Amino acid sequence: MARYQFDVAGPGQEQELRELLRSLPTDGQIQLTFQREPDYFAALPTLGPFCQTLICREMESQTIVAIASRSIRDVFINGQPKAVGYLGMLRITKAHQNSSVLARGYKFLKQLHSDDRTPMYYTTIAEGNQRAINALTSGRAGLPTYHPAGVYHTLAIGLSTRRSRVEARGQRTSGNELEIRHATEEDLPALVDYLNRVGSSYQFFPACQGSDFDGPAGAFSGNAFSGLSPSDFFLALRNGQIIGTIGAWDQHAFRQTVVHGYGVALKVSRPLYNMLAKLRGRSPLPSSDQPFRYLVAALAVIEGNDPFVFRSLIDALTKFHSGGRYDFLMVGLHETSPLFGTFVSRTAVQYKTQVFHVCWSNGETFRHSLDNRPHYYELGCL
Repeated sequence: MARYQFDVAGPGQEQELRELLRSLPTDGQIQLTFQREPDYFAALPTLGPFCQTLICREMESQTIVAIASRSIRDVFINGQPKAVGYLGMLRITKAHQNSSVLARGYKFLKQLHSDDRTPMYYTTIAEGNQRAINALTSGRAGLPTYHPAGVYHTLAIGLSTRRSRVEARGQRTSGNELEIRHATEEDLPALVDYLNRVGSSYQFFPACQGSDFDGPAGAFSGNAFSGLSPSDFFLALRNGQIIGTIGAWDQHAFRQTVVHGYGVALKVSRPLYNMLAKLRGRSPLPSSDQPFRYLVAALAVIEGNDPFVFRSLIDALTKFHSGGRYDFLMVGLHETSPLFGTFVSRTAVQYKTQVFHVCWSNGETFRHSLDNRPHYYELGCL
């Protein structure tokens, strides 16, 4: 009898999947567990309208020893919406990392890939997780090719513990005729049009539609941006026209990031950071086994990549959420983003991942067709 069995997970494996995620931290300077409470499948729509969770079960123990996800959504490629895949959540228990699980898992993935839903995928691997990078980029027979595609930076901006709300109705920035205000339900059509128009200047920006967002109550309806409503956005306007957007996406209802531990550098510097954070009215880095209470900066799209507009939106969002229940604003930027250098010096913590474009031989033509537009990967959808 075969030692392992591969399958696509269904509702019957939901509890097992959550338990497995709680037990498998990442490597790197910050070891994290990416959890999916209270329902593993509730988070999947954020990965794409088509999503499969691959599982490997050891037959003797009847336990799941590895998982991964394959999802597909329309993103902008060379200015046009195209179906592109994302490979995520690859986790293998330590006892089975040196087995045939990886090779056989990719053989199963290749069978699923034969549905021709997408020519290629992208994925991220935490910087410092050299074991995974070496294994996946080894060129081992049967594995797709992993092409390096730059570094993705997740920037943690500490939110003030002191309450200092900006007016939701809007404020003007002197000398620039720039208005910053909250979006409303009535803004949704214009917001979606703007996101698609300006977002198409990036590679891999998600193609958006109004039904992707929740209504005013944020009812977590299982949409692509479940939990994100128009009222969670700040808009930047000039002469009445949208020139910048940023959303504050609270995903704690269906996915959580919990600290498992810190690498040597952060373990040593964390007490000093937390002491200075307290003096400055900033949130401390959580201790082990504590969750990050954060908001995800979603769909930060700036006309002409104007750094002043970007800073103004970040400032408005951080001030509005200061003194509340969130400790950090998480901002994700690829190194090719023209906005990357705008405020990187303000952040004390950065979490770096390596981006790879992944394809078998039948996807190489598509990969080579990518032009030189900067890359955009939506942090809340990774």
